[in-house]
Amino acid sequence: MRAGSTIAFVIVAAVAIAALRTAAATGSVRHCGSLSVGLTATGRSTTKGAVCFLRAYRSQCRRAVYELARFGIDTVARYEFSLSRSEAGCVVVVTATDEIVPQKPHPTGGGRCSTLTTLGNDVVARGCGGHGIPSSISLTGRPRP
Repeated sequence: MRAGSTIAFVIVAAVAIAALRTAAATGSVRHCGSLSVGLTATGRSTTKGAVCFLRAYRSQCRRAVYELARFGIDTVARYEFSLSRSEAGCVVVVTATDEIVPQKPHPTGGGRCSTLTTLGNDVVARGCGGHGIPSSISLTGRPRP
């Protein structure tokens, strides 16, 4: 190989490796969707997203995200859930926001939950601690477990 073609090969290889790493990083997060519940929520309530998130939790803490939105007359309270590995094991990371329509959402709290489990047909995050989140959260929007 000549010097010019060697440099071109190295550049192409570097770009390909970077593209594969980006694809792997973005593709490695399971997007479990969202669920809207409450007075003004549209669509049917389903537990598919919560079950997807639970499966990721049980699958050696596979990276995943899920959102629960509770709709009132002119308000939306959202919980965004993600999974994170720590020395203690798999942790559910929770971010809470509130929105008064038509204003922008503002953060109201966040923290971590130590376990994710089923309770009947519900998926529940338990052992939650932090600021502005309850100690247990139903991922299907049911009243507090």
